[in-house]
Amino acid sequence: MLVLRIISGSARGTKLVSLDSLDTRPTLDRVKEALFSSITPYVSESVVLDLFAGSAALGLEALSRGAKECDFIDNNKFAKQIIETNIKKTHMEDKSSVYICDFLDFLDRCNKKYDLVFLDPPYASDFVEKALKKLKPYLNGNAIVVAEVLKGTEFDYVGYEVLKEKSYGKVSIFTLTKELV
Repeated sequence: MLVLRIISGSARGTKLVSLDSLDTRPTLDRVKEALFSSITPYVSESVVLDLFAGSAALGLEALSRGAKECDFIDNNKFAKQIIETNIKKTHMEDKSSVYICDFLDFLDRCNKKYDLVFLDPPYASDFVEKALKKLKPYLNGNAIVVAEVLKGTEFDYVGYEVLKEKSYGKVSIFTLTKELV
């Protein structure tokens, strides 16, 4: 298993575990640090959705930095134990909910609005585009969506405004918000 850590906040320095799988590739600490530096104003007291949670590192980083609550979604049944272990290690049980299901099924049943959404799906998929199309009704007015994709990946983000796009090695991080109608 890979070892990750929480970079800042109440759980700073806590080591996390990750799935040892070809389908998962946790966000590197330097990328996570740069990402959270750029979204700091959006994190405190936010309601977070960590879609394609994997190890839950992004959602737990947000909770450690003051987010109010986080829903962790992943369809990998082996991810459930990893996510729950990491939630316990960071003492975030009372702020966390874990759902092991398809992300589209989750969004079909969703009855909550989010302030901050992390999309970090498998690279060889069209999941970012599908999620963006489905997410809009579940986003608060000034919500942001952070999508991590393989550098050079194109996807349709109609209805969203790109606030920032930054590449780190082989990955690109897009920070998006809903376009005002």
